[in-house]
Amino acid sequence: MEFTGERFIECEETAGQLIEREHWQRYMVAAKLVEPGAAVLDIACGSGYGTAYLSRFAGHVYGVDISSDAVAYAEGRYGRPNLRFLQGDVSQIPLDSGSVDLVVSFETIEHVEEASQHAFLAEAKRVLRPGGRLIVSCPNQPVASDLPNELWGAVNPYHKKEYTEEGFRTLLAAYFPAVSMLYQRNEISLVMDAPGVDTLSVQWGERKRHDDTQNLIAVCAEKAVDVRPFSCMVPDISSQYMDSQKTLAEYVHTVQRQSEDINRLAAEKAGLVGRSRELELVIAGKDEAIGRNSTYIQELEAAIAGKDEAVGRNSAYIQELEAAIAGKDEAVGRNNAYIQELEAAIAGKDEAMGRNSAYIQELEAAIAGKDEAIEQNSAYIQTLAAALSQKDGEITASTARVQELEEMVREQQDTIADILRLKQAANEEIKRLQADVETAQGQLDALWLRARQMMRRIAELETIEQSRIWRMTGPVRWLADQVKRFVK
Repeated sequence: MEFTGERFIECEETAGQLIEREHWQRYMVAAKLVEPGAAVLDIACGSGYGTAYLSRFAGHVYGVDISSDAVAYAEGRYGRPNLRFLQGDVSQIPLDSGSVDLVVSFETIEHVEEASQHAFLAEAKRVLRPGGRLIVSCPNQPVASDLPNELWGAVNPYHKKEYTEEGFRTLLAAYFPAVSMLYQRNEISLVMDAPGVDTLSVQWGERKRHDDTQNLIAVCAEKAVDVRPFSCMVPDISSQYMDSQKTLAEYVHTVQRQSEDINRLAAEKAGLVGRSRELELVIAGKDEAIGRNSTYIQELEAAIAGKDEAVGRNSAYIQELEAAIAGKDEAVGRNNAYIQELEAAIAGKDEAMGRNSAYIQELEAAIAGKDEAIEQNSAYIQTLAAALSQKDGEITASTARVQELEEMVREQQDTIADILRLKQAANEEIKRLQADVETAQGQLDALWLRARQMMRRIAELETIEQSRIWRMTGPVRWLADQVKRFVK
């Protein structure tokens, strides 16, 4: 693929340009929304550079684009185990409903008609799982297209429908209740503080407003998403950062390939071991056959020696009885023919033993070669085992730390349980005290009523004592008291 100015491609032509920073900045923001193990869809993925970047953080990523050339290019350049590229349209996404946690779509919605925009948003909502989110960008029309070209704006002939911020919010809110807006700008730069000082600082030319940004990025969900920590900056030296990120990705990819090589070598080793055992069994069978042949040859040699002895005896006997046993000559002839057959059979056995010896030598050479290969594989496996042992140590340390944290959590849970029990007991004690207070309050009210009655009685008595009649009748009351004492 070649860079035409519309579909961004990682190449020397785009390196260090504004378009590179704009595109990478959006995907760096999207990466902050990716949770570990999440399934992510990059719809209208283009050349696949951003999709591959998201695959570093997600469990699995789907890259979908309408262009078959783009899909082929992305597969060839960015292929990895957790990344899959598919051909498809935004209005008919080739994924099952509720299959992804995050949908990413940059530089997409403005390229299709308004009807297709609505179809796209409905499809994005369909493929999202409950609680899933959509992050989508759109040019800010008042700045991106409406301004004079010499200031900033430029009408893009490939754009079908752009939006203002208000219009973009309205469109998205029809499908997602919560819409959070981010504003993308590329006017920040990094500069050295002073000559000879290896320190960088961020500088702005002037304070900017949200409504003068060129691109709008919306995070859509069923519930509001806090986007405050999603600020992201790609400085002029971003290529160094991106190179390091790419190097890291290549390293991870290399480790994955090495793991695959290890598995393949282990399988080959197992096959070689099995083949070696098969050859050992074959050689053992051959040795057994050779032993049987040697025994049989010895038996034949013994038999021939016996025949030779018998022939000698027969010849002497024939000479003595030539006239009488003429018929024995025919038998001797048959015996001679049989001896020749035996000699031919022995020669064939000798030839077979020679072939067996040559084949055994070939097998021994092959086994020696396999042993050498096994030794080489063993050395490489030992190196890999050492690396795995180191990783096992790191995993063991991490596991120990996790156990410590789990123990701390259990202690915290026990403490919370004790606090809850104390709280319950305190609540019961408070209820009892409230009951006692209510009882005491009743008693206090009754005593207060009696006290008021007594105070009124005392006041009445004081009034009587102070009255004129009371004073005048004082002698009479004294006399009456004396009479009462006398009567008693």
